[in-house]
Amino acid sequence: MALDGDHPAQEVRGGDDLGEGQGVTLGHEPIGSAPDHTVQNEPSRRRLVADHVAHAGLVDRGGGHHGHVAVEDEGDHASAAGLDLQATALPQELPGDLRLALHSGHDRIRYRKCRCFLNTTGYDPGMRGWRVAPYIVLWAAARALELAGRSAMYAGAGLLRLSDLHGAIARTWAKFGRNEDAIFSGFMTWEEALYGRFLKPDDQIFLIGCGTGRDVIAFLRRGHRVTGIDPATGALDLAREMLVRERLTAELYAGSIETAPVPGSFDAFIFSWYCYAYIPQAGTRIAVLRKLKAHLNPGGRILISYLPVFDPPRRLPIRVAQLVARLTGSGWHPEFGDVLGPASGDPGAIHYEHHFTKAEFEGEARAAGLTILFHQVTDDGTAVLTA
Repeated sequence: MALDGDHPAQEVRGGDDLGEGQGVTLGHEPIGSAPDHTVQNEPSRRRLVADHVAHAGLVDRGGGHHGHVAVEDEGDHASAAGLDLQATALPQELPGDLRLALHSGHDRIRYRKCRCFLNTTGYDPGMRGWRVAPYIVLWAAARALELAGRSAMYAGAGLLRLSDLHGAIARTWAKFGRNEDAIFSGFMTWEEALYGRFLKPDDQIFLIGCGTGRDVIAFLRRGHRVTGIDPATGALDLAREMLVRERLTAELYAGSIETAPVPGSFDAFIFSWYCYAYIPQAGTRIAVLRKLKAHLNPGGRILISYLPVFDPPRRLPIRVAQLVARLTGSGWHPEFGDVLGPASGDPGAIHYEHHFTKAEFEGEARAAGLTILFHQVTDDGTAVLTA
């Protein structure tokens, strides 16, 4: 894909790169609407989102958190994007007396902006009598234990070898999206917009993090040729069953994109739903991008979605993890932006993801020798890269 100059807002009109008559504006503007290739099932989508939040460790399905998870939306961005994103609250009861607020038009998760608000109140100046002192002491003790527990969890993560961390990541996502409603829910609205804009109908796609097959089936139904890879063998087995049942064909490989060979060259490499954020260590992510670049067909693209940083990272927990990793020779280097937590449904397991600043993501892309065709950061990050 060629750009006329280096300005990020250059336009490409028609031509061979994007298909006859297709106009694409490149830069940081919101993605416009795309043709509706898939009819979404709203209840299925809600279950998919709730499942994703649970596996991300933000909702303890065992009832460990007693609070609320609020899923928020930015209406200004929605309007600018030209999408029908009415802010209709769709409350859904979850175990542990949690409520997940969904916005019906977005079809996508907002767990990056979730905040768990505990149902505790601060000191009430109107409180009188003997209750004041023990309340303050207990509240302060609870806060100290909370911070100590977080640091202890990061210290425990620092003990993990890199292979242990990869295994924990694979086990976490092996359990995600296993019901048929999720598998056949099709693309989310933001995916339709991104793929409709930057994919050509005859593109051969390599899907990274294909899981139980939601993306694979949706791409096949659009007429693409699809190859997929995922480290979770159980998820791949279910995806193959669904493909056979639907009389669809795709090559699915078990393995990690960090180490597995790429079977050929492709028009588009696509990291499924934030899968780029589940690769530990910047050096490894850059090496992956370089490997994919070497297998891009002329005019090929790499499409990525990721988790942006919204709040300043807490440095103490990461420094604790770094110290433990260095002292024990665990073989991996925790980095600022790494977010660690308990993996829901798997006692003792760690959930890992990395949150990016805009400059950090673009730095990794350029370090891999790639050109940024499109990069948008709103309540999530989406980017299109090329050689």
